Amino acid sequence: MASEAALGFLRSLTRPRELPGALLITGPNRFLREYALAAIARIARAQGFSYRSFQVADDEDLAELRNELSAPDLFAPRRMMACRVLKSVREAADDGEARSAAGRGKVAGVEAALIESIAGLHGAAIQLAIIYERDNAPAKLVRAIERDGLVINCMRPFDDQFGQYAAQFARMLDYRLAPEAVDLLAVGFAGDLAGLANAIEKAALGHPAGVTLTPGDFTADASGRAPELFAIAEAIGRGDLLAALGMLDRAMAVGRDALEILGVEIVPTLRRMMLAAALLSTGKSVAGVAAALGMAPGSQMAARAVDGARRFGQRRLNRAYQAICDLDASIKAGLTSETREALARILIDLIVEPESN
Repeated sequence: MASEAALGFLRSLTRPRELPGALLITGPNRFLREYALAAIARIARAQGFSYRSFQVADDEDLAELRNELSAPDLFAPRRMMACRVLKSVREAADDGEARSAAGRGKVAGVEAALIESIAGLHGAAIQLAIIYERDNAPAKLVRAIERDGLVINCMRPFDDQFGQYAAQFARMLDYRLAPEAVDLLAVGFAGDLAGLANAIEKAALGHPAGVTLTPGDFTADASGRAPELFAIAEAIGRGDLLAALGMLDRAMAVGRDALEILGVEIVPTLRRMMLAAALLSTGKSVAGVAAALGMAPGSQMAARAVDGARRFGQRRLNRAYQAICDLDASIKAGLTSETREALARILIDLIVEPESN
């Protein structure tokens, strides 16, 4: 065995799969690390393994783990141990000059003990999953597990992978997503895998397993309350100023943060339109623009980006994006208090101003 990306590993779990005795979950995306561990735990329990979790912060924790691995259990002949190496272990070597040598010794001792524990696993009766609460696991440990086990790399996903993760999260729950729902979730939760998975789980609560979830399953009744999910972004794409301003008012009235509206709805919409405008100016086709956005040729999200690019023009989009960036910095610095009015002015300038090209 060797290593797999988190997305490929999760896809493989939709088919019957025997996991190796040693697994290492590593990488900078914390949510993916936890999601992969939870998936492994479900499989282990389904295959008759008892499941126990350990935290390793010092020698006593290591001794308890090694004793559990070596001691037989009459009531649980098949056991899965989840060993979480705390962030403090990896930081010990950097904890001041006076303690750096001792810290490096502590880190090396933990790594050596884990490698030794992997070598002593008893065939298919015991499985050990190690999760590191840091961006990267030690190279020696990675190589040791790659020889006979599996390393799961939980890297930050690329922009065009959020749709793939959305579809996979739904499959893990025994559901399917309509293509339009994939587009909606991928764009709306870009950069937020935890929110993406949570939205799918909430939508699935009202449906029996095996059904296909549609965009309507991810929008709530907006009457008198908050606007539907990503509805502000869709109104901007249509050039519907009154709808966009009305939903902006309602969203902020019910407590949505201006920075959240910027980051989730407005900025991603403008970025897609800017990229579409730049590609269209070079002679790219609509299908080519969709491919550059990481979407299917018939994607409605890509079509709206192209429509917005043609409607507003590259110069207005660039100016609006710069204004949004300036507003974002101003809000974070505490220099802008009337955020709703500032956002409204930017939307008015973008949507109403006639194109002068």
